[in-house]
Amino acid sequence: MSSRLNLNDNVSDAFQFTIGGLDYDLKYPTLEELEPIQALNKERAELGEGADTSAIDKKLEETFYSLIIPVGHDTPIQDVLKKQPFPVVKNFNDMVAKQLSAE
Repeated sequence: MSSRLNLNDNVSDAFQFTIGGLDYDLKYPTLEELEPIQALNKERAELGEGADTSAIDKKLEETFYSLIIPVGHDTPIQDVLKKQPFPVVKNFNDMVAKQLSAE
């Protein structure tokens, strides 16, 4: 008799972290939530090098930051990141890349 593998077992919908003494949840996006991000990235790439991508970059940033939810406070992650030393920001970027990697 075969066993059915449940891919939802032991899977969380968010990753919890602390930065600047404040707690946050990084919500793992669904494929549906990733589609607009992919479309913006494609649009940005199609504009080519040297093009003004500031409007697209702002939308991408807003979309990304919307996945990071303050826990027990109202301080947006952007405000905390601005006040962190560079090694902390680097650790944050590395953590995000690792957590959102498809591998």
